[in-house]
Amino acid sequence: MATRVYGGKIVSFPVAATTTITDNELVCINGDGFIVTASDTSGIFFIGVADQTVSNINGGDGDLNVNVYVNCTIDVTLDASLLNSALDIEVFISDSTTVKSVGSVSAGELRYIADSGLTGYIITPIYQYYDSPLIGAVSVSNGIIYTNNRTDFRYELARNDSFPIAAGENIIKNTLVALLGGFLYSATDTAGLLVIGKALYSKDNTLGIDGALNVDVLQGGKEYFDTNGLVMTDCGHTCYVNNATTLTTQAISVNKIQAGILMWVNVATNRGLLRF
Repeated sequence: MATRVYGGKIVSFPVAATTTITDNELVCINGDGFIVTASDTSGIFFIGVADQTVSNINGGDGDLNVNVYVNCTIDVTLDASLLNSALDIEVFISDSTTVKSVGSVSAGELRYIADSGLTGYIITPIYQYYDSPLIGAVSVSNGIIYTNNRTDFRYELARNDSFPIAAGENIIKNTLVALLGGFLYSATDTAGLLVIGKALYSKDNTLGIDGALNVDVLQGGKEYFDTNGLVMTDCGHTCYVNNATTLTTQAISVNKIQAGILMWVNVATNRGLLRF
């Protein structure tokens, strides 16, 4: 059994023909855009854990839908290949409840191993979606899962766009950035800022006017940042900007600038994984 631990959102997806999906099992989307049971099979993409049991064993593609938790932390069984494994590594699907060290289908990243060494937590690949997914052939390019035949439908792991930098701002790579008045700033606890992601490059516009330079920003991604006051019970909930490299609690924040969802935190080292 695979169990959601923290975070996530439920999305309804069409089930593949002659397929039964079982509650609390890992699931993938196949190349035609339909949900299948997770397995080490090339050409399918892991997205999350089923929230219900649906039998489409006698049906065709898309005759039934299943609810799936995406963008979440999942408790799974660990294959023997992960015995004494390091953390923060990419792992791969073995079957519908188990992950392993090498395989064809990425299962996200390993974040925790239980004392027994038999189970652990994975964080799913970042996945963006429309509330009512349409059916179509799926392929992957530059980290985006999308349909070849429908431009209005895509399963998106992450995206990056270029934004104009505000006058006097020095943007540092891999730090949180925010928009105000159409221009990009380093994220701070300042009223009016809207955090949109992390900078992919460093760009110094301290001597420039508004928009003199642009910088690429990763949106819909995840990154580790320092934390201030965050604990395990904050996982799965919104956290707030302390500064461009530090996340904090709503209680500590002055202007309540939302940074994103806290996926994981190490209270010993004051480091946390943010989904933005």
